[in-house]
Amino acid sequence: MKPNHGASLSNLGEIYYRQGKVDDARKYWDSAVKANGKLTGARVNIASLELEQLRKINNPRTRPGRSSRMTRGSTCRCALGSDSDNIARTPCTA
Repeated sequence: MKPNHGASLSNLGEIYYRQGKVDDARKYWDSAVKANGKLTGARVNIASLELEQLRKINNPRTRPGRSSRMTRGSTCRCALGSDSDNIARTPCTA
């Protein structure tokens, strides 16, 4: 993998997110955007994390033990990477 290949970094962020490692996922998505500012998937995933955190702050009645995937509602999480040669997308999960 190229160290600054934005699509690969974005996909690594998705892998970390699915493993529950949200902080690591955020770091990879941030790196992906720095490597390639056109990566809308990485930007959407970062925005979804921000929204998820705001919902947790504004909803003190969130039941303990529920994963963030359960409380995310209709927010779509997807890996979408594009560069001048390729567009790669994994299916969205809710």
